[in-house]
Amino acid sequence: KRHGAGRLTSAAGEVFEGVFEKDVPVSGKGVLPLKTGGKYEGELVEGKRHGPAKITDAKGGVNEVTYIYGRMIDPDKAARTITLDDGSTYLGELKTGVPHGMGSLLSPDGLSLIGVFENGSFVTGEGSKRYEESGVYEGSWVDGKWHGPGKFT
Repeated sequence: KRHGAGRLTSAAGEVFEGVFEKDVPVSGKGVLPLKTGGKYEGELVEGKRHGPAKITDAKGGVNEVTYIYGRMIDPDKAARTITLDDGSTYLGELKTGVPHGMGSLLSPDGLSLIGVFENGSFVTGEGSKRYEESGVYEGSWVDGKWHGPGKFT
């Protein structure tokens, strides 16, 4: 079984490169077969589809979609990638040009959040924050603050 960094090449020559755990791809980028006979072309983060992707069905029909940590974004909610004033990159749903709905945020200072945003503020979800001198906190966030069980390494 594949475990760790690797490359999966299909019979059709399609490639997925990333990290595997117990033969299951958990992070990386490329093309993966779907149980329905189609294929997923995009990125995985922590075992979940994340970011812009192409889904091809068994008959060859193609849909371009966006996922935020495993959840497909409603195309009517104008999901896109934007750079905020502080240099952070946000991918997700917007309302009047600001983060609102499901999204992910990566800031220059090492903050990474995935979850629900309201009117530009992170409300709840999962995240990690890198602290230069002391390590990384990973866990749940509520109202923009650590909440509940988490891990500090």
